[in-house]
Amino acid sequence: MENITIYPKNKKQKSLLTSLLEEMKIRYEVVINKEKSLFTEDEFIAKIDKSLQQAASG
Repeated sequence: MENITIYPKNKKQKSLLTSLLEEMKIRYEVVINKEKSLFTEDEFIAKIDKSLQQAASG
């Protein structure tokens, strides 16, 4: 069987989705991602830009 991964944006969406799945008697699993990013999105973009500049300059 195939899997579907859904990423609700907020608690309301999560609640609605879980209610729907329960009503339809669809087995589901809630996985809490405790992994933290080592840096923010802006820091990540800055690191990529720096790497691109280094590559361009040799």
